[in-house]
Amino acid sequence: MKSKIIKPILLGLVLLSFFLLFSVNYYYQREKKTQAALKNDIYQQVLSYRSKESSVIDLSIINSFSWDTLFVYGPYMTADMIQKGLGLSWMPSLFSKAEAATPSTLLIFTKMGKVVQYVYYPLVMGHFGDVGESVQGIDRDNAKFVINEHDYIIWLYK
Repeated sequence: MKSKIIKPILLGLVLLSFFLLFSVNYYYQREKKTQAALKNDIYQQVLSYRSKESSVIDLSIINSFSWDTLFVYGPYMTADMIQKGLGLSWMPSLFSKAEAATPSTLLIFTKMGKVVQYVYYPLVMGHFGDVGESVQGIDRDNAKFVINEHDYIIWLYK
């Protein structure tokens, strides 16, 4: 009698486990693609500026998702500093050093105080130096940058 009850329960748990694994993997792969596209959008802005096609690196035109504020954190920021700057507890920031395999700048896009997207932008693709740890965040309309004589991407309105 017990085995008639236990077998369906075990089968249900196995199926639920497969479903959860598939769901987590799907979400992770989708997030990876989204971040790769965002990194490419930023890089295209940097290349456009370097080739003199544009006068600024204008991140305000990134519109693949809705956002209103950009936070920029250098490669050696701690999770506590990031969370304090954002004003909220944000789980990926706890793993920022582990996730960034190469030295990177962490760009966090928020909408109405909630993180909607983030990307680790490798320093070799462009160094967001002297942006300051944008504790207050940068309004979308002001998310414009230039490259200085030291080859750092700096915020135009600092």
